[in-house]
Amino acid sequence: GATEISDALIAAQQASLQTINKTFGETHPDALRARLLVGKLLFQNNQPQQAQEVLENTLPKLREGFGDQHRDTIQALDLLGQIHRKRGNLVESLKLAEEIAKGSGRFAESPHFVGNLQVHHAEVLIDLERFAEAERVLAVAKANLSQADGAPKQDMDALAQAYTALHRQRQK
Repeated sequence: GATEISDALIAAQQASLQTINKTFGETHPDALRARLLVGKLLFQNNQPQQAQEVLENTLPKLREGFGDQHRDTIQALDLLGQIHRKRGNLVESLKLAEEIAKGSGRFAESPHFVGNLQVHHAEVLIDLERFAEAERVLAVAKANLSQADGAPKQDMDALAQAYTALHRQRQK
């Protein structure tokens, strides 16, 4: 099933990462992107501890190789934030979301990317019961996702789920 496919993808990506590391070195851009993908696959395969380890090891190399405001660095920060949120560490998740928010204006040409980051930021704010802030962030996320050419249904669904969570939490 899906778990076997995910496990096979992770294994294949890790094997390709080893080849890239041997050929080009650990700090080669392709090696860094492969590590980011392994972290993402581990997270999607419900292995947050392993994903966190990969991403925490990769993040300093991404910062050094690409800089703090590079798309791949931002994606690693966002994934780490999602992992912290899933594991109940909301303070760390919010810290990462706020770091991302400071630099996300750089990606104005990519409203879909920014919109997804904002949805993740709002989810943490909702969990922390900071509803007014969450509503403002979701409004901007909605505007960004609405202007993105053909935002995938899953992204619009994530936005709708965040709005639903906001309204449910407010009613408690």
